[in-house]
Amino acid sequence: MKTQQFITKHSIQRVIERTKLNNEKSSVRFIQNALERGKGAEHFAGRERQYLADLSNRGRRAIVYNSYCHIVAADGYCITVFKTPGWFEKAQYDGKKVIRNPRKYNRQRDLYDYNDRFYQDDMLDDAS
Repeated sequence: MKTQQFITKHSIQRVIERTKLNNEKSSVRFIQNALERGKGAEHFAGRERQYLADLSNRGRRAIVYNSYCHIVAADGYCITVFKTPGWFEKAQYDGKKVIRNPRKYNRQRDLYDYNDRFYQDDMLDDAS
């Protein structure tokens, strides 16, 4: 494989360890797909863009593919691979979408109200 020269042994070991892929061939294919099809910080907005920008320093670039972040050196070598945080690429409610299920909405609102009341009661107890 010609593109295998852009993959380090460390990144292959990390893919096997962290993605539970069973052999070197599948992990090499996983990294190749990430290098070809992965998304960089310029494809995201908001928190995701800031997260990838923080990881991209000293000539390195962060690429996200299949819920894994690949750190790529300036010369194109994949250095390491790790799982993205749980909040990454999750849909954020911005207040503009219509809530289709009012029962679910009220349940969440009641939970927030309960937590606020509990927190306020706890604050009052601490002040006494």
